Amino acid sequence: LLSNLFVYGICMSLVEGFFAVFLLQDFVSTPTVLVGTAATTMCISEIPVFKWFHVLTKGETPRLSLRSVLFACHAALALRCVLYTALPEQMPWLVLLVEPLHGITFAAMWNAAVETGRQLAAPGQEATMQVLIAGCYQQLAQGIGEVIWGHIAEPSPRGLGFRRAFMLDA
Repeated sequence: LLSNLFVYGICMSLVEGFFAVFLLQDFVSTPTVLVGTAATTMCISEIPVFKWFHVLTKGETPRLSLRSVLFACHAALALRCVLYTALPEQMPWLVLLVEPLHGITFAAMWNAAVETGRQLAAPGQEATMQVLIAGCYQQLAQGIGEVIWGHIAEPSPRGLGFRRAFMLDA
């Protein structure tokens, strides 16, 4: 679980850490209101996932295993990164069609990670497991990922630029 979260956190840190810079740097005349609108779209897409996640993964006959949810999250993140690279530079507003994937790439992943951690924790160690999950993803992986992606996403010739970084992330 922790190694999966570590790798996923590094991959996700390109989106979570540099998305606003990507919008403002790689598109022609991106209005700043689009950055806020995109963030709002991301947050709104999380709500139904957080609300209804248990319907798919719990009960006597769950429709999805937690492992399959994590696999789907990896696939959705790869798709999200590929879609970013396909957006025309003159049409930054199209990013709003991609951002609902955040509900899967973050909210579903987080639900699956927390629930898996709860199941794996020894009795009385549930809080410790949640701290390890949060620390691994939000601190360690995100921090290391942002250092790595910060160098990779630099414009050429110092780096690959955002579009190539997103393809590498996919």
